[in-house]
Amino acid sequence: MGNGLWYNKVQKEGGFMLKLPKGNSNFVDIVTKGFVYVDKTKYIEILENSNDRFVHFLRPRRFGKTLFTSMLSCYYDILTKDNFDVYFKDTYIHEHPTVEKNSYLILPFDFSGLNDTSSDMLEREFTQRIEDQCKEFLNKYKIDIELEKRSAAGIISQLLYELPSKTDIPIYAIIDEYDQFSNELISFDLKGFKNIVSKNGYVRKFYETLKIGTSKGVVKRIFMTGVSPITLDSMTSGFNISTNLSLDPRYHSMMGFDKDEMYKLILEIDEIVNKQAALQDMKIMYDGYCFTKKKKECLFNPNMVFYYFDQWQIYHEAPIDMIDPNMLSDYNKLESLLMINSDQKHKDILLEILSKEKITCELTTSFCLDVAFTRDDFISLLYYLGYLTIHSVYRDMIEFTVPNTFIKKIYFDYFRKMIQLDFHVNTSNYAESINRIIDKKDNSLFVSNIEGILKSLDNRDFRGFSESKVKIAAAAIAQSNKYVLLKSEYPVEEGYVDIVLFPYHTQGITALFELKYIKKENLNKATLEEKRKEAYLQLKKYGEAIEFANQDIVKWILIFSKDECVCNEIVD
Repeated sequence: MGNGLWYNKVQKEGGFMLKLPKGNSNFVDIVTKGFVYVDKTKYIEILENSNDRFVHFLRPRRFGKTLFTSMLSCYYDILTKDNFDVYFKDTYIHEHPTVEKNSYLILPFDFSGLNDTSSDMLEREFTQRIEDQCKEFLNKYKIDIELEKRSAAGIISQLLYELPSKTDIPIYAIIDEYDQFSNELISFDLKGFKNIVSKNGYVRKFYETLKIGTSKGVVKRIFMTGVSPITLDSMTSGFNISTNLSLDPRYHSMMGFDKDEMYKLILEIDEIVNKQAALQDMKIMYDGYCFTKKKKECLFNPNMVFYYFDQWQIYHEAPIDMIDPNMLSDYNKLESLLMINSDQKHKDILLEILSKEKITCELTTSFCLDVAFTRDDFISLLYYLGYLTIHSVYRDMIEFTVPNTFIKKIYFDYFRKMIQLDFHVNTSNYAESINRIIDKKDNSLFVSNIEGILKSLDNRDFRGFSESKVKIAAAAIAQSNKYVLLKSEYPVEEGYVDIVLFPYHTQGITALFELKYIKKENLNKATLEEKRKEAYLQLKKYGEAIEFANQDIVKWILIFSKDECVCNEIVD
């Protein structure tokens, strides 16, 4: 369309509908059938003109990696030369074609969906996947090579050895989700993972053979996508030719949508009348991803965005449940992360993130699984997997933050599951306790639930409870209700409100909570009154903030000592 978007609108009852490529990552299918395509082709030129021919690019799950590799394949494939105008019309690269356009044999590998329930099964499926994709490659280009039954490395070795006698056209190897199967294996069979990437491991041998192909000139370019660098790091010299572009600011927006791209999309959704309000909704839920130390505009997750637009087009309103259930299955894996070289400090890190929503460390760019994960390693892994994102940088230290409300929900879902299973806390009435607040101005069940969490966590794992831990408990309860929008440490001109509950897609009050904590040994009438007065004055100021203008607000003081609420007071 000339504005960075390519799409058709299909007619429906009462108007037209934008075709959204939900679950579709096939570039040719998308651009020939009128689905929305956000033009990322300028990165072809940047990649080709760089000095790096063998590269890998890491992003969290469902961030557009597969579609990008599909687009690369289409652009460089010698067989799509005659359809270049059809596939790339109105894109950046159509007006700025590169020297190497349509000049490669594309050898693709996709390692998603392998059976990783056992090491033996994984090896068989990995080898079969290599064999199938190499045979498909030979059939596609009508190359007469009869592959023998061998190991994965043996198959690729035979192909790369015999290919130069059949053609002088070089290979562009495009590997999607290079580490998906290995990331799963790490969490339940660390020994098995180490075996497959060790000196004689079949995964390492495969990549070593591919590396040999580059040295002989058969493989001229490699582009790999994945989530974390752990698998590549574990192969050490087995595949040390690849440049990691993941933190390079030139490629920051190569996958994901920036604000300008988002607004262009919103303009095409006829059902959304208030475009700015919708953009603000989406910033809260889906925005916030930053993948470079040099500050760039944050990115939206594409899959989450298309889910939101789809709900608008079907129901003519924003979804009550802003989170695509399919996304939850990918991200609800915090528990398995805790099992990787685990110890108690991993839970302590999660509690710090829950209480502060920020955490600082030096980013680990090379992992070693032979020793226990350090604090920096674990925080860095959370970043690579999309649970944290870059907020600010000071020298070598990075302050990471929870990117958005969607990821915040994942943390609190895990916390509720943990206290339910480990400490037998009944969480079934958490959502109802929030309903009572916004509907009836009754916080008694909410307070009772906080006390229940504090009582359960009064053990060796959670000693030293303080105000921040009370906030975690309160927020975990609030996050269970999809009809409120939780804001912790909510900034207003007069300061920061500990917790604010905004009604979301429903009628009800806006609830402000100022939380205080007094150590049991310090609890007395004078201390309690001092804390109460401090909270009272804070809430009086906060309640007059412009952010709460024209809202029905109710302000509560909650003061806890150990596992008991010793003050529950409404501030008029």
